[in-house]
Amino acid sequence: KAEAKKKKLKLNFSPEKNVPQALVDGQKTKEVITYLLDNAIKYTDKGSITLRLYQASQSVFFSCQDTGRGILAPDLPNLFNRFVQKNKTATALTESTGLSLYFSKMVIENMGGKIWVESAGANYGSKFSFSVPRADKN
Repeated sequence: KAEAKKKKLKLNFSPEKNVPQALVDGQKTKEVITYLLDNAIKYTDKGSITLRLYQASQSVFFSCQDTGRGILAPDLPNLFNRFVQKNKTATALTESTGLSLYFSKMVIENMGGKIWVESAGANYGSKFSFSVPRADKN
């Protein structure tokens, strides 16, 4: 919140009511959410960041959508690879190891989930999402 406030970004959290528990490692999932939110703040100069939590079918979904600098189409397929940062024409250089999205992909996939990114290009923001299996009621 402090970093978003410094940049005068509006943070929105929109959880759906009655989202079931998910089959996840809570600490690792928290790290992934933190990476996604930190990246959204880092690459958004003005506007807002919206976090959503909802259920669809047998999965629990989380998304982090920003109004930031966006990602160029050629960069989308490789964004979750090791040591990859967003294209310099769509973003400013930042200090980063390029491992947070790779780590996030490994964590989510190891829990049986999927992670992906969407962006309409430079200056159109981006949306990072992941889904994980819903916990069985038993």
